[in-house]
Amino acid sequence: MIKTNRFLLLFVTSCLLSVASFAQQDKAVAKKLKGVDQYIRKAMKDWKVPGVAMVVVQNGKVVYQKGYGYRNVEKKLPVTNQTMFAIGSSSKAFTAASVCQLVDDGKLELDKPVKDYLPDFKMYDDYVTAHMTPRDLLCHRSGLPRHDLVWYGSDYSREKMYQNLHHLEPTMGFREGWQYQNLMFMTAGYLVGQVSGSTWEKAVARRIFKPLGMTSSNFSIEKMKGASDVALGYDEEKEKLKVLPYRNIDAVGPAGSINSNTNDMAKWLIMQLGKGKYKGKEVVSAGMLKQMHSPASLVPGNASKYSSHVSYGLGWFISTYRGQLLIDHGGNIDGFSAIVALMPRKKTGIVILTNKNGTPITRIIRNKVLDRLAGLEEVDWSKKGLDRLAKRKASLKKAKKNKKTDQIKGTKPSRKLQHYTGKFRQAAYGDMVVVLKDKQLRVKYHSFDVPLKHYHYDVFELASSAFKGVKVVFNSNAKGKIDKVSAQLQAGIAPIVFERHKAQVNLSKAALSLYTGKYSLNGTTVKVWSRNNQLMVSLPGQPDWELVSLKKPHTFDFKDKRLKGYQMVFTVKKGTATEVTFHQPNGVFTAKKKK
Repeated sequence: MIKTNRFLLLFVTSCLLSVASFAQQDKAVAKKLKGVDQYIRKAMKDWKVPGVAMVVVQNGKVVYQKGYGYRNVEKKLPVTNQTMFAIGSSSKAFTAASVCQLVDDGKLELDKPVKDYLPDFKMYDDYVTAHMTPRDLLCHRSGLPRHDLVWYGSDYSREKMYQNLHHLEPTMGFREGWQYQNLMFMTAGYLVGQVSGSTWEKAVARRIFKPLGMTSSNFSIEKMKGASDVALGYDEEKEKLKVLPYRNIDAVGPAGSINSNTNDMAKWLIMQLGKGKYKGKEVVSAGMLKQMHSPASLVPGNASKYSSHVSYGLGWFISTYRGQLLIDHGGNIDGFSAIVALMPRKKTGIVILTNKNGTPITRIIRNKVLDRLAGLEEVDWSKKGLDRLAKRKASLKKAKKNKKTDQIKGTKPSRKLQHYTGKFRQAAYGDMVVVLKDKQLRVKYHSFDVPLKHYHYDVFELASSAFKGVKVVFNSNAKGKIDKVSAQLQAGIAPIVFERHKAQVNLSKAALSLYTGKYSLNGTTVKVWSRNNQLMVSLPGQPDWELVSLKKPHTFDFKDKRLKGYQMVFTVKKGTATEVTFHQPNGVFTAKKKK
């Protein structure tokens, strides 16, 4: 799900004891994989990965299955075949399958507009709104960049994020190219729920988990916590492993919230390699499975000595590995990395689950196992990765040393720090709250609480590795008051603008009556009246405008966005309004109430 910036993995001097738990082993496969266990243990040490679970299936059955290392380092609890891990974006294939099941049912078509099934579906662009299809949702060609901070750490519901899609700016034309996008998979899951008359979770549980016998798998980290055999997620900090808190991503679940173990995932592999059938019963049709496994968009990048250009099907990456068709998908979420890989022509599948944040060991192990099973020339994938890492670290160190700064030294904020505080809102990205604590400004955004470091003038920098280099710019209005905050939270588009949020209140009919009546403005009559418990204002030759009551007494904004920056402030004496002042971009005008 989230590809973090923690690629600077540190070398490890301490050795992780590896505990292997055995399940089924095919003798011929075990012979081919002789020595692989030692290779995995060495790679775990080099990449500082506490635990790994792996299962290999061939010809419809499990042929190799083991656990390595610890699911809980402190308690020295071993990884087993039942150990639960978050599988992250490997969940996307489940969402694609649930959409394709509805196609099998005749309730959905992959190439009909989403709007045919969800009438309130709305994107940033009207053409995209009218033409986006379920296939587009599932193959990353919507034109939207990631926009991950819309959901990551947010408390918005799935429906709320779905309703906010039209606020998100694209960086590419519709179907112009491939851009990884979690919110489109969330939307696909929302579509499944609406069309099936339930939820994505219930649909997948009933139509995939149940027929496959995936009895341990679930959709929420909250449920995974209660399992008796569950992995803790880890990351590195100052050359040591640290436990990462579980990340609840239920709202964007169809893009990556499934948790599972190798026992359950083996059944998923068998169905994928078995033309959609498991134990003779069809879970999804062979035709729909072929759609999922067929290229729909081209992933940017170059071919290499070992792999072809990569394309994307429906919830799966498609390429070749050393001359053989490879269909796979990785997954990353706080503290966990996973990969699910299929070699259809070899009738072979592999699942690798780990409790380490953003680790490449999943692909290292995948490649090693595939090489051995195919009898190919040995390649030390771990050493190749470590060499690349060392070069990258050296390059970044050099770049940091030579980095030029645009910071203007010797500047100060234009006002006292308390004037920068307040709640600022962007429709899709949510609320950014700026507070002053211990003489320092802090930003509270979603689940983040980050200090602000002054950069220059009214520009501050988020002092956190999660937001490294992100500047927060405070903008003032014509009255000299801070009314907007902007931050570059998504590459490729203009900074995201958060506007100062004005608290609104609901007034009773009696309270509204204080303001109603006719007012004289330079000889023109202005009528203030109420409709459905909302204050309205009418001016000659203009439509009726609805007003929004603010927390500040007797103050109203105009609801219509075209009148942004316009405000009406009433003067109340002895229980009734005597005049109203219009605050407009072109001036301030006062109207006296007629007797």
